[in-house]
Amino acid sequence: MKIGDNKTDPHLSTIEKIAQALGVSFEELFSAEKVFKEVSSFDKSLVEKMQMLDQLEDNEKKSIFSIIDGLVTKQRVKQTLSNALSL
Repeated sequence: MKIGDNKTDPHLSTIEKIAQALGVSFEELFSAEKVFKEVSSFDKSLVEKMQMLDQLEDNEKKSIFSIIDGLVTKQRVKQTLSNALSL
């Protein structure tokens, strides 16, 4: 199994730690292709975008997170108002 730059063969203990961190068994880690076949293209796109966020400058990250926080807050307010009106 290669990780990262495709040059590293991790120790068994490292693979076990990865599985533990992901909350899956060692066996499930190696049968992940079954899981990824069920992932939609939207999910893949979202994951790619999240990975790209890590490459942004700190001030750019803060701006993105502020926008996300604002949209999440707006959605919560809408849900709260909708629930209150339906009572």
